[in-house]
Amino acid sequence: MTPSLTIEAPIPFTLPSTYAITVCVVGCGGTGGYAMPHIAQIAYHCRELGLPPVRIILVDGDEVERRNVLRQNFLPGDVGRNKARVLAHRFSAGFGLTIEAIPEMATPELLVHLGQRQITREEIGILVGCVDNATARRAMATALANRDAHWTLWLDAGNDVETGQVVVGTTTDAKKLRGALALGGLCTSLPAVSLIYPDILTDPAKKRPAATGDDCAAAVEDNRQALMINKDVAIVVGQYLYELAVDRRLTTFWTSTSLHTHSRSARPITASALASATGLAPETLTATGPETKPAPKKQGGRKKKAAA
Repeated sequence: MTPSLTIEAPIPFTLPSTYAITVCVVGCGGTGGYAMPHIAQIAYHCRELGLPPVRIILVDGDEVERRNVLRQNFLPGDVGRNKARVLAHRFSAGFGLTIEAIPEMATPELLVHLGQRQITREEIGILVGCVDNATARRAMATALANRDAHWTLWLDAGNDVETGQVVVGTTTDAKKLRGALALGGLCTSLPAVSLIYPDILTDPAKKRPAATGDDCAAAVEDNRQALMINKDVAIVVGQYLYELAVDRRLTTFWTSTSLHTHSRSARPITASALASATGLAPETLTATGPETKPAPKKQGGRKKKAAA
């Protein structure tokens, strides 16, 4: 008898078709700078087609350094200026958009305040993380978990020497993934990057000496990081945002990319893929009722009479 091959069909995660979207890019350096042309083009595209508007906020407290011109989306004339302001000015002028720049490092308080100020209950807030440190990621995790901040999604981009990954999630709480696929044809919740890579929120035990450099720009400068990896990851960021803003649906939640093999691999939204990524049982993701706790065991049987 020939064994049958079972293939799980992706279960889409969807967004309301009439809601405006606010995209907040946290980190405007390597990946963030190269993602900006795609994000601005998506906002322009939606405006020209009469689709719900896409607003853009850029958050970064760093200034452009000369070494950034080698690797990031900046020009020699940008040196000494704030990264968020440079990109906001460039793409506001180029596409006729209103892009807000916040020249500060991301903190939980800042991102929660932005969500409360910018996003109503009938709008969608998307945090786009393009950072290489645990502090900023903890700020995004906190903001996503705060219901009053109204952030719907956290799209996190990260990279190593020649590889990168982009993860799209809606919750940092594994308990909220219970029943995420219970509707059968619709996914209602996706794991944030912190549920897939828990260590991403933890500061490294020991940093490299300052003389060797500890950021991505320094890594490129001394050939510890591939020059094109941020551009490659930025394309994946742009594609996810296009699907969210224009198609209003996702069928994958995690994409890995490799310069060495010239390849990409995406994880579909299925019970087995989500279970593999989070360590949850597939039955938990498809459960239709509340979690039930086992009944407490009764204490022993009939008491024995004391010996005479």
